[in-house]
Amino acid sequence: MRRVAAPASIVLVLALALSCRTTLAAGPLFVEATAGSGIPALRFGEGVNAVDLDGDDLPELFLPCVRGRDRLLRNSGNLRFEEVTDPWGITGEGGIGAVVADLDLDGRPEIVVVRGAWPSGTVSLLDRGAGGRFAEVAPSAGIATSKNGIAAAVADVDADGRPDLFISTWGGDLLYLNQGGSPPRFVEATVAAGLGGAERSWGALLADFTGDGLPDLFVARGGPGSPERSRLFINRGGGRFEDTTAGTDLGNSSFAMGGVAADFDADGDLDLFVTSFDGRDRLYLNDGRGALQDATADSGISSLRSVGAAAGCVDGDLLPDLVVAGYEGPTRFFRNLGAGRFADETSAAGLQEHRRNEGVVLADLDRDGDLDLYVTNLDGNNRLYRNTLDNAGFLRIVPPPVTAGMHGATGRLARAGAASPGVAQSLQTGTGFCSQGPPEFLFRLPDAGPWHLYVLYADGSSGSMTAVTGGTIPAPPGRRGGESGRTPIPEPHE
Repeated sequence: MRRVAAPASIVLVLALALSCRTTLAAGPLFVEATAGSGIPALRFGEGVNAVDLDGDDLPELFLPCVRGRDRLLRNSGNLRFEEVTDPWGITGEGGIGAVVADLDLDGRPEIVVVRGAWPSGTVSLLDRGAGGRFAEVAPSAGIATSKNGIAAAVADVDADGRPDLFISTWGGDLLYLNQGGSPPRFVEATVAAGLGGAERSWGALLADFTGDGLPDLFVARGGPGSPERSRLFINRGGGRFEDTTAGTDLGNSSFAMGGVAADFDADGDLDLFVTSFDGRDRLYLNDGRGALQDATADSGISSLRSVGAAAGCVDGDLLPDLVVAGYEGPTRFFRNLGAGRFADETSAAGLQEHRRNEGVVLADLDRDGDLDLYVTNLDGNNRLYRNTLDNAGFLRIVPPPVTAGMHGATGRLARAGAASPGVAQSLQTGTGFCSQGPPEFLFRLPDAGPWHLYVLYADGSSGSMTAVTGGTIPAPPGRRGGESGRTPIPEPHE
């Protein structure tokens, strides 16, 4: 991927950010909407998954509970939710992290729940049948384990057209390759993939840091007084990974809880934000080849002792902003100013100052074109916030009903005719800490464009659309090409 000279890129993103300030609503960016939403005051919440489970285009909320029963809330629209835990067959307890994905490509998403109760845990695979109820199928699917698991992530890591499964545990991580079938069957391939070891992990995400279409793997590791450090594994194809941590600054982060990949400096590739439970959170910028360098000192990001995080176009421009769930402090909002710099605008954003926050997700829960916010809290102070932008300047790209390559895919939006590489987004599961948003791209647009859209899917195909102006559109169909069968995203001016 070619790189644009830094000065031109900085001028472009700063000008874009300034031009979008007029689109912001007066008053707080977020308004709390918990009261009257139907969301109960759940204690001991860890992660949160906001994914449409019933096909009505409204994301449900799946809420694992580490000291109680997992809960499922159906989205009724207008930020109103109805608990459907019993009628939909959700019976499990002790969930920490979960991931929602259509693993058998039958058009109905499955739920993988990682239950990490000490000293051992289990993994559930909940398959939703035609009658609408979920049933446990993990033992027959080949993913039963007694390891103390924390989180999960899904992407097609071997480009065979089937979503695969990675699980973070305290006793060695696990990679399961999807063999197909309905319900799906998996085989463990951890050692063969180059991912062996017994280090303690807290979270993971699968995202393409090198720009070749293959989902790479970030694993958040560490513990109190532990020498364990997070790892970056680059996908070399065929379901094999190479540990490239030594070529990055990831060793600067201790006791990492999770990460989120986004194009924080708007140069066309994916960067990484990592939360730390016992130190300062870290921002790593990508050099375009997958080497992540620590840029925290000059970023304006000052959060520490955090658990969850989420990134997205919150404030009305193309730049990904950042929400960080503090454990020792409040949930904080960092507005992206461009060029990898942020401003702490927590007080102006309207977020409440509760401690012991865990998972966080940004998702358009009311489908009005902006990103709403949900934060889980161990003390029961879970909060739902409505984004107040409410204007038409957005572009939503949704996948076809059945697709394997959307999880781990990268989308890039560039102004037509511009020399800039555009701003990239990544579709990730396991984002931040044990959380997940809908499998869709959502860009906030400063104007009607026209814009060019490029999508590189995790199954090795790519697609593009020209003269895009906004609204909700289907993702462009993926096509394969080139000697390797993979088609990298072209630069917009080529």
